[in-house]
Parts: sequence; structure tokens; C-alpha cells
Amino acid sequence: MTTRQKGGKGREEQKVIKGLSVLTLPLSERILKNTVMTASVLLETPDGQYIIGKELGRGGSSVVYKGKMVETNKSGEILAEKDVAIKMLRTDEIDRYVDEFGKRILVETFSRQAILSVSVRHPNVMRTLDFGFEDHNPFMVMEYFPGKELNDIVAENKTLPWEWLGPVMIKVCDGLDAVHGMGIMHRNVSLPNIMVTMEEGDKDLRPAKEVKVLGFGLAKKMYDEVSGKRLAGEGMVVGAPLYMAPEQIGLGRDSNIILDQRVDIYAMGAVMYKALTGRFPFPIESGRLVEGLLKRLTEMPPPPRSLNPDVSPEVEAIIMKAMATKPEDRYQSAMDLRAAIADTL
Repeated sequence: MTTRQKGGKGREEQKVIKGLSVLTLPLSERILKNTVMTASVLLETPDGQYIIGKELGRGGSSVVYKGKMVETNKSGEILAEKDVAIKMLRTDEIDRYVDEFGKRILVETFSRQAILSVSVRHPNVMRTLDFGFEDHNPFMVMEYFPGKELNDIVAENKTLPWEWLGPVMIKVCDGLDAVHGMGIMHRNVSLPNIMVTMEEGDKDLRPAKEVKVLGFGLAKKMYDEVSGKRLAGEGMVVGAPLYMAPEQIGLGRDSNIILDQRVDIYAMGAVMYKALTGRFPFPIESGRLVEGLLKRLTEMPPPPRSLNPDVSPEVEAIIMKAMATKPEDRYQSAMDLRAAIADTL
């Protein structure tokens, strides 16, 4: 890490990190040793330098800062700046893993998020700009989006009216369609991974303005890039338990199960269910994770109208179809789900 003096007298020194300005699919060994990687995607960055600012939030394994993408002259003076969000793995989280295998899993998961998200360019998908290392700790640079997690909006309002939620879900469908169009399944569609900005006004719940899908840490290619064949699962359960489709859970028993974009359709159903009723379709009690997961293999959740009579029969039907136990009984694409939602508005 280096420090540079921002132009002008009396300006404080600020931390500057340098990105790669390119992204590639890295091998574990290259990541852990921080060696040079071969470029496969050229990124639109001036010179790959970023100033780290205040912390915006943190999760289980990462922390996000507001930062600046800076352009400097040869003497290091900053000529131009642009707001960005910088996401880094938490050092204490990396140190928690003693062996190299644990580090490899964390770093590869983090790197996958950057690699796959950078390939999708859509107004409703959070854009990744760059990827690099700081003291062997990987970081990614994303567009700065001053929005609010849908999870927080639901928590503040208990339940959301369909007139507000429906248009938001249409934009999420648009973003997911772009993701799926790149041959990628998200596998972690959830309330915290949808961010929203709202129109100006005095009300707490104002019309949504912009919507972004983020959180590509569990994303996965659906097709082999060489053969074009669909890829089987890893033989393990991967996803957010409260939103996971039955076939994701079934991977723990059968590694030959093929997953596709319909796992994201199921998760969309779970998002709408929670936002409209205030509870998850399959709540998981403490210490009963396996029981909570297996229940959805054979059962459907209670109809949303049994929890919130304000949910219309048409919207209830959309949610129940999106969450059908068998993938073939769901909406087959994000655009199919989008069309059904649009018909209710």
C-alpha cells in the first residue's frame, strides 16, 4: 500500500491501492501467491488506483468501503476522482483459516464474484470495475450505488404493498435475465442482494427509482465453455438456506443434478413471499437447519394470503408458481416471471 498527498496544501495523506485493471479467471495458486495473471477482460479504469474511504458495511467475510477511483499524473498528483465501492475480504476472517485450503476457498469465492459479475453489463446489475490485491488480500472495485438493501426496507415496513414491490421485481427480473443470458446462475438471489434507491419525498416508502442485483459470490456458469453442455453441481449444498430451491438441496444427495436459472426463479418467489407476508416460506429454527431444508423437498409453503389477506389471488398464484417444487412447474425464465408480474400492475 502506498500513500500520496492529495493536491493542495494542508491536505491529509490518504491510502491508495492499485488494481490490476484487468480481470481473469485465476488459479488458486496464483491468487494465494499474488503473482501476475493473464488478462482476459480489459476494464475501463484510468490507471487502477483507488483511495479507501469510510466503511459502508460488513458481512461475514468481507467489508465494503466507499472509495475514490483516481487518475494521477506522473508525479502522483490526483487529477480526477470518481466515487466507487471497494469490497475487501476481512483480514480477521482470512486469518481464521489456518490451512491453505480454507484460504483458497475464501479467496476463490471472492474472486468468482468479481470474475462473473464483471462480465454482465446491465443497468439492474451492480457493475464490477476492477479487481486486485492489497497485501495479498483480494479486493474488488464496484460502482458506488447509494441505495438501500431490500432486506432493510422490508424490516422497516414489516410488509410491502404489491404496488411498490411489483415494479422493483420487474427490474430484478431484467437484471437476472442479463445474468442468465451470459450463461450464469446467481444462486444467491435474496433480500440483502437487491439494492434500491427511492424518489425524493417525505414518505418512508417512496417509489423505487433504481434497482440493482448484487452478490455474485455463489454464482456459477451453467454451461461448459468448450462443449456447451450443462454442468452438474458440485455435489454439495450451496446457497442461502432461506431462499434455496429444492434441487439445490438435493445436490447433497446426488451430484449429477443439473442446476439452471430456475433456482433463481425459486429464490425470487421466496423474496416476494417474505416481502409481502413478513415471514419466510420455510423458516429455519435455530439448530434445525437440516429439517428446515428438507421440508421444501416435499411440501409447499402456506399460501401467502393465509398470512396477509391484502395479497391478491393473482400475486399469490405468481409466487406459488415461482416456488413450485419441480423446476419444470415454475416460470422457465426471468422474462416469463416478469411478464406475469407486469400483468398484475
